[in-house]
Formats: sequence, C-alpha cells, structure tokens
Amino acid sequence: ELAVAALRESQTVLLSPADAQRLSALDGLLGQAGFEIEMFGPNAFVFRVIPQCLSAQPLGDVFPQMLEYLWRTERTVGDLAAALAYVAAVKRGQVLQMDEMQALIRQLERCPSPHQSPTGQTTLIHMTRDHLAREFQRGQQV
Repeated sequence: ELAVAALRESQTVLLSPADAQRLSALDGLLGQAGFEIEMFGPNAFVFRVIPQCLSAQPLGDVFPQMLEYLWRTERTVGDLAAALAYVAAVKRGQVLQMDEMQALIRQLERCPSPHQSPTGQTTLIHMTRDHLAREFQRGQQV
C-alpha cells in the first residue's frame, strides 16, 4: 500500500479533454493508489489526497505525464506503480540541493541492486584513487 499525503491546500489541475477522459476511465485504479480527486468543472479537477511520492512534484506537470504513461499500458496496479515511479523520479539534468542529493544517494544505497536502474542503466561505479589519477593523468609527465 502506498503512503498518501493529504494536501494542505487542494490543487486544481486543468487537463486536456483527452486526459480528462483518461482520468475518468482510470478513476478506480487511481483511487487504489490513494488519489482523492473531484471534478471542478470542464476538464478541471481538484486534488485533495495524492500518493506521497508526488507531494513535491507540480501536479499540473506530472499528472498528465502519468496518465499518458498509464494509457500505453494494460492499466494494472503494477502499471500504476511504474507510472508513479516514472513521474516521481529525478530526471537527468534536474538541479538538486545538496540535502536532496545526499538523500537520493542514501535511498539508492538501500536498494537491493543499487548499481543498475530498473531499465539496466548504470547508476553507480566504483573508482579507485589510482584510476582517477590515471584518468586525469596526475603524477605523469605529459
């Protein structure tokens, strides 16, 4: 079961007509993840409770991405978990504060397989002092 966050102030998100239809079709699945969403008008929705992993994300940006990701799948609970992970993930080029970087490394170290992402990309490498010196040609005459 996912941890959820009740928003201090509800957030209203305006969706495209296609995304509004997707939301309606996925209402039951989203409810299983803890979303509490109410229709506020044509294509406008009020979010009151969301999964904790999205609490620091701008919903207007990530929720349409999540809907699009889910729409390309069979829309199972596993697909929903993957969609949440996808939109909550730190992306290449994203600027983080030092405490955010340190927290990210601590989380990575707790993973069962910290050296590769779920897609097989390398996340950590071990470099010795000698290897670094060779790469930067320290101590060598050029």
